Amino acid sequence: MLLVTVAWTVGLPPGSTQDANAQSPPAPSAGGRTASLGQPIRWHWQIGFGTGAYLAGPSSSLMVRTAGGAYFAPLNPITKVAEIGFEAYLGARGNQADGGARAVFQVPYLSAGIGADYNLLDNRVAMLVTAHTPVRRGGFLGRGTMLRLDWYPLLGHSFTIGVSAPLGDPLAGRNRPIRDYVVVDRPLNTPPAHRAGNPGLQAAIDTLRISAEWIRRLVAPFLDQDGRNERIAVTRTTNYVTKLRDHLVTRSVADEVRLFHTELERAFAVAADDASIGRALALRSRGILLDEVLLPYDGLLGRKKHHDTLRGLSLAARGRFGRWVAESTATSMGQVEDVMFVFEAVTDILEAVRKHAAREWDDPRLVWLPLQYALDPEQYDEQAELDTLVERGTHVRFTDHNRLTYVANLQFMSELLRMIRETRDYHVLWIHDFPALDSTQSLDWASLKVVDGYLTALAARVEAYDSLGTLPSYFIFLDQHYYEERKSRILMTVLEDPLRASPRLPRADVRDTAPLASALARLRSAVLHSRVLQAERREYGDAWLHNRIKVHVNITNRVDASFWSGGVISSVFGYPDDVMRDHRKISFRDVSENDPFDGVAILTGMGVGKQYLGPGWDDRSLIIAGPALLQIRQAARELLISQGMAEADLPIPLRMGQPSAGDVLQAQLAALPDAARYDGRAAVLVNGTGYLPKPLNVAKALLYTLLPPGSVIKVPDSLWNSEFYGGLLVGACLRGVTVLIVAPAGDNAPSSGFPQMVRARELLTRLLIVRRELAPAIAAAGGDLRTGLYALPVDEHGFSSRAERWARQVDTTAMLRALWPFAPSLLPMVADVGRHTLDADPPAGRSPKLHQKVQFLATGPFWRAITASPEWPEFMAVYLRYRAATYSPQDADTAAAGLADSLEEIAGRLLAPVRDTPRAASFAVLGSQNQDPRGMFMDGEVGVLFTGAQSLVPLIDLVFMVGTVTWIDDQAALDRLIPPVSELQRRIARIAKDGV
Repeated sequence: MLLVTVAWTVGLPPGSTQDANAQSPPAPSAGGRTASLGQPIRWHWQIGFGTGAYLAGPSSSLMVRTAGGAYFAPLNPITKVAEIGFEAYLGARGNQADGGARAVFQVPYLSAGIGADYNLLDNRVAMLVTAHTPVRRGGFLGRGTMLRLDWYPLLGHSFTIGVSAPLGDPLAGRNRPIRDYVVVDRPLNTPPAHRAGNPGLQAAIDTLRISAEWIRRLVAPFLDQDGRNERIAVTRTTNYVTKLRDHLVTRSVADEVRLFHTELERAFAVAADDASIGRALALRSRGILLDEVLLPYDGLLGRKKHHDTLRGLSLAARGRFGRWVAESTATSMGQVEDVMFVFEAVTDILEAVRKHAAREWDDPRLVWLPLQYALDPEQYDEQAELDTLVERGTHVRFTDHNRLTYVANLQFMSELLRMIRETRDYHVLWIHDFPALDSTQSLDWASLKVVDGYLTALAARVEAYDSLGTLPSYFIFLDQHYYEERKSRILMTVLEDPLRASPRLPRADVRDTAPLASALARLRSAVLHSRVLQAERREYGDAWLHNRIKVHVNITNRVDASFWSGGVISSVFGYPDDVMRDHRKISFRDVSENDPFDGVAILTGMGVGKQYLGPGWDDRSLIIAGPALLQIRQAARELLISQGMAEADLPIPLRMGQPSAGDVLQAQLAALPDAARYDGRAAVLVNGTGYLPKPLNVAKALLYTLLPPGSVIKVPDSLWNSEFYGGLLVGACLRGVTVLIVAPAGDNAPSSGFPQMVRARELLTRLLIVRRELAPAIAAAGGDLRTGLYALPVDEHGFSSRAERWARQVDTTAMLRALWPFAPSLLPMVADVGRHTLDADPPAGRSPKLHQKVQFLATGPFWRAITASPEWPEFMAVYLRYRAATYSPQDADTAAAGLADSLEEIAGRLLAPVRDTPRAASFAVLGSQNQDPRGMFMDGEVGVLFTGAQSLVPLIDLVFMVGTVTWIDDQAALDRLIPPVSELQRRIARIAKDGV
């Protein structure tokens, strides 16, 4: 076999190498080049070597062949549906020279193909069947190499087997993590089990075991029952929920948790022969279990696991607890063994709980061990306590002194263009969708406007280069899936080489591209007339100039045949990493470690393109300034490294800087003209694509399962089909939390394919069963569970259509009036807006699409305090003016922006009385993640978790949105808006549930 090694660099001058001992490359201003991933190549070249046997003649002969050729995907290569290849080969057959050519049609998803092979020695065409596999992630021999079999069934079953290697693709075998799992338990010493000397311990341990299992079922109930048809699946769900109901008649969730803690104290008291010592031992053991077992394991939520057992974590906990017991004087030497027996028994119970959950969900990625095993309710009923638990679970710290501005979707375009225009050092657009063509296959005018924005900003900075001496760097990170689907290469090619690109774009006439032609001409003229730039060009060369004057395009998560998972042998009964996407949507500029206030970002649920603008797409964004941006900046570095770029090649603007000291930060903050508005507390939680860490999953699960009785949780989403998150929220209701879940109806879903809608309908059906069977238990705990469908018709009269709908539905919906004591004071003003037709241009015949990924969570004391505030009428009045302005594109930069600031000011007044309220806590979450398995397991996602006054602006938005949805109380109402499908479609949706 032949191992082909390819030395490569990314965006570096020809002939340079990646030497760890070499000096750092020079800055662009000193003749250096900025590295980028660039765009994927269209033709994939490969070379290979194989050996086998020729069996068609009177005797077998040894065949040795070296082959080379190119492959092209005529469709979106991410789908791996079709690939056409042409190859030539040379070699020997026996003692004769051999050679030929072949054409191959492959289905990359099947890792196999069929073709015609013309052999020069035989002068005939033979049928060829080919198959390949990387065997292991990253390639058989690394660098994307494949083990390949070529079989000639009509030539006596002749064959060759060998290795093929990619050529001209330096990222092959390097742009995904080599390991697709996290190891939970590593081989450690296995000490002998502790033995109880006191026979009275076993009764307490048995009670603990039973109670622990009930806590798991009540905190994270399993709602994904299946059967050979829908009726059986529903029956099984009903039976499961009925068992929960029967148990709750005996003990509530709170009582079950108290029983567990009481029995744990009793077990330690028996072991230590002292009740007070038993309480101390129980308290200490729970703290160690939280630190060493529960938080570390729950921190892996959504990740594939190997050696999935708590054994290693439990052993570390036993060692720490044993040391503490040995160092303390409270327990005599004769009692140590009994004490350690109890602790070991508890870890065994947790392992049994983990096994039951993994078996029930049939997926270890969905196992969540309730933190109630270790925590008293008093340990997570305040803002600081919840913040700390989130930080410990996610390993992401909250940062203070951030400015957060919540804006409607229409403002995203104007904010993006403003960021590009105001960039001084660098700008990053990290997006999942930047279409060249719209749904009608016409040029997307909104995307073209962003391209013009880049070129105009570049031209302006080049025009000022001779006097300022600086040029900013612009970067785009774009996932290949939508890049291919939406023909983004058309626009990326212009941005990647604007000094040579043509303004004549496919599917566009001269009028469409006139601004582009003007922007290109202005940029080229500026370059030509810059004396300094031309002097540098003479010294550093044309290649340097073209690297300097461009947008650095980085197409991520590229097609790579060497990355598969799920099979015994990669690509055999497995699935490719190509199905995983980077779904993050962020734009940021100029932030650095030495001044985190010198920059701004906007985090959104949208992409670039005209479909995201206007009232037809219901989405939100968050503008951020302050230290939280450093978490986004770090994520950008990690993205490039995960895609195969060496750390030494990271673009200089994105390299790690020197963090400012605390006193310097305070001085920088004080120097801001609006320093008082930098009062937000936020954490940016970034899920890596594929098998990388998933802290956003952990934060959501932690808050869903810990918010205390009386809390309120509002969770709308465009893809609400996660039975896991649904189960956690059912558990919250059983603890006394009011939960409002909102999903889109079929006509209002951005992703309305039958798999997505089948899964949404299944979840909502199960939630109706929960409401029916567990209503008394939920009411007894003080909770509520409501499911609504965003089923809005076309806005015939602009925003007034929605205002009229809100006033009508709130006036007739007792549940909403009970939840919102302030509602009667708002009804007249909202109804008045609904009666006045506003100027609007709604999309003809298009129902609005729910894409709002905004969640609000608050404890009972917080909720009661803010809903009693007299500020709500003014809050709603300003909000109505703001939303009306966002329906009018010409007002987006003026009226809407000013009104967003006014909403923040009112939110601050609304929060003021709450600050001194005991146990008052709130969170808002805004990001890109859907409430679905794909968002948990596969895709790169981002979310900002923030608290304080800024979290109340999303609340007024949700108050309005929640008032317009259709609340579902029975199956018939659900079936009208999400109709049932055939059993075949239901089965397909379940098989594909992780990817829809």
